[in-house]
Amino acid sequence: MKKNTLIGGVACLAMSLMFFTSCKKEEITSKKSVTSSENQGMEMPDYKFSAVAKIPGENPENGFLNLKVSSNDEEYLKKYIAKLEQTKIVMTEVNSAEEDQKNVKPLFGEEESTSSVALDFNWDSFSFNRQKGKMYQIRIASTDQSKSLVYYTAYSNVHQFNSSWGYAAVNAYCVYRYWDLSCLCYKNMNNSKWYFSNGQSYFYNQTMSYHDNLEMRIFQNSSNNTSPTYTNFPYFTINGIVTYYRPRTNYTGPDMPAGYMDVTAITSAYGSSLLDPFMPSYANLTLYIAG
Repeated sequence: MKKNTLIGGVACLAMSLMFFTSCKKEEITSKKSVTSSENQGMEMPDYKFSAVAKIPGENPENGFLNLKVSSNDEEYLKKYIAKLEQTKIVMTEVNSAEEDQKNVKPLFGEEESTSSVALDFNWDSFSFNRQKGKMYQIRIASTDQSKSLVYYTAYSNVHQFNSSWGYAAVNAYCVYRYWDLSCLCYKNMNNSKWYFSNGQSYFYNQTMSYHDNLEMRIFQNSSNNTSPTYTNFPYFTINGIVTYYRPRTNYTGPDMPAGYMDVTAITSAYGSSLLDPFMPSYANLTLYIAG
């Protein structure tokens, strides 16, 4: 095992496994899946309030994560930061991004707030021992050792996130629903769209309904990453490296191919409402990195 430090920025994306070969801007090509549409961005909301939580790792040598949280609801932001500051980061090895979802516990329940937050992850001061070829789920646990250990694996009510290091997989569980004044009822179906970026382009977007679960997983062919080999999977190419992605809604989708290798490549994502152009949509997020 080799100690790796989570460093690097979106501009360079000097990821493990030599995902990019240089820091200069390079040509990107993308083979889109049939559920993708054109990568059209949106103007991000300018949140009124923000604060930074300094979250330590499980052990002193891990350092800490600086997590900036932004929101238009100041009271909810204070609660969010206060809860984060009572936790620590635990990296847990998992075999897939599906099996742990049954035990996901979000930081806040849906009834606690309908406000959204934006998260900016700065991993520059965090490190841990990770093994090539492994996948790790990012968990947050109570720092109070007098209590039974409770894991939170989902960040609640997230409208968008940015990260100084890429993620190998993201689970977005949609908790947004639109209250329609014309019928005094919720509209839950096809009410939001989520976009995923590799740091240089939004390579995928998908429409979601209330309580849909979208899993985005990034991988390469461990023996050939310079030419397309997995014909059933969409991919993008950066610096000549072919990188695939597998979106699955409610755990329905193709099995992972033989010889795959998880890689870190998702650097940001956001959700937008399809029913109200002035309202962001939000989801509970579970995040994974690759060794």
